[in-house]
Amino acid sequence: MIATRVTGSTVSLRGFRSTTSEWGVQGGGAPQLIEAYYEGDRLYPWRTLKDLGTKIPAVLKKFPRHNDYARATLTEVFGKERLDAAQRFAATELSSGVFLSQGPVRFSFEPLPRIVQIAPVQGMVAGDFDGDGYADLYAVQNSFAPPPEVGRFGGGLSQMLQGDGKGHFSALTPAESGLVVTGDAKALAMLDLDRDGWADFFISRNDDTSLAFRNNPRTGRNSFRVELAGASGNRKAIGARLVLTLADGSTQLAEVSAGSGYYSQSSPMCFFGFTSANAPKSLKVRWPSGIESTHSVVITAGGMIVREPGK
Repeated sequence: MIATRVTGSTVSLRGFRSTTSEWGVQGGGAPQLIEAYYEGDRLYPWRTLKDLGTKIPAVLKKFPRHNDYARATLTEVFGKERLDAAQRFAATELSSGVFLSQGPVRFSFEPLPRIVQIAPVQGMVAGDFDGDGYADLYAVQNSFAPPPEVGRFGGGLSQMLQGDGKGHFSALTPAESGLVVTGDAKALAMLDLDRDGWADFFISRNDDTSLAFRNNPRTGRNSFRVELAGASGNRKAIGARLVLTLADGSTQLAEVSAGSGYYSQSSPMCFFGFTSANAPKSLKVRWPSGIESTHSVVITAGGMIVREPGK
């Protein structure tokens, strides 16, 4: 088990193979976005008659009966001439995923495992959460705010995704991770609750209690936090980049950022993991000022503090 819930803390997405399109249609003197979906090769309006009629009253005059509107294609509702003149936008990728850097200006998209797609992802953090030396992902899910005709997305329990160091991720079950977050989960922040060097999680839920989870250390694996002391005006060194080099020459990269998800801010510290057989060799910091410094790794009480040279 990776995490345990802190005791006493007070603290559906349907998968579509079809392409969803939005048509910019002029209605009531202002451009309107009209969502549509495919059934075979025929496009049908996504909105209900009442909802669409509120935006474009002419639709209510043309279709006084719901049955007639339900059978009508997008062309029958608006006319071929108007649709031909409209600007079209298409959503061709509906999976939650990550963009992986393939160099200075190129990225590749990696969809997350199928289980992640059962509900919208709201908050997400990245880091080595199990101490194997590879970056992992943790995400909280669900949304209780879609339009009534769509319905709530409430099937997610949050997802711990273990990375293999090659850009691929596998999902742990809730029984394996110990992470169970029900309800309308929103913000997700990463911090060190007990100052042991392992990344812990704090989660807020809309109209519900917040949750805190403490990360449990694993035998043979290690984790430590790095806190930076920057120059005046940027004491937390927001924007700094850290590169940890391990004994085998492999590296891990982390950045200190401001803002880390859905209306949230993780603690301004970085977490690194390593196995007992592959200890850290050195830590290089590129400070927001552009200065670079290299430091020996000295871990005390689960972490180390690094100060900007000359500050």
